[in-house]
Amino acid sequence: QRQSFKKFSKGDSSSSMTGSRIELLVKIGFEWDCSPLPWEGLYDKLVSFVRENGHASVPCKFAQNQGLANWVDHQRRIHKHYQRGDPCSLTENRVYLLNKIDFQWDISSRPWKKVYDKLVIFFNENGHTQVPFKFSQNQYLSHWVRNQRSQYKQ
Repeated sequence: QRQSFKKFSKGDSSSSMTGSRIELLVKIGFEWDCSPLPWEGLYDKLVSFVRENGHASVPCKFAQNQGLANWVDHQRRIHKHYQRGDPCSLTENRVYLLNKIDFQWDISSRPWKKVYDKLVIFFNENGHTQVPFKFSQNQYLSHWVRNQRSQYKQ
């Protein structure tokens, strides 16, 4: 039913779904999205991640919760559809909620100065810039510092 609904929503005439079938399913509380955790549940997990880490940049290979990492990646991908006005599960309210926690839609364009400022704070607190390889307070900063060193060597 879910696949037929998707086809119907896109105007695909091969769909066996009809408006009246949708109404009947909605009447009995049919859930169109049966992901393991609904969007709000994963958003709450992301908010917890932000509280613990100080940022919303969940690493792509996040061993503690790979499902959250996959969800974050998915939000970035569907945001492109949302921006074009294509049908997708991202709503204006969801974009608002993600923006509220400083979600980075395009991680390739993360402002350099913003991360540099985090390094300055680290330096002021520790007296050096040798951010540990697995710096639990800010894994992104650790990765960024390694990347700066690598780029310098090139």
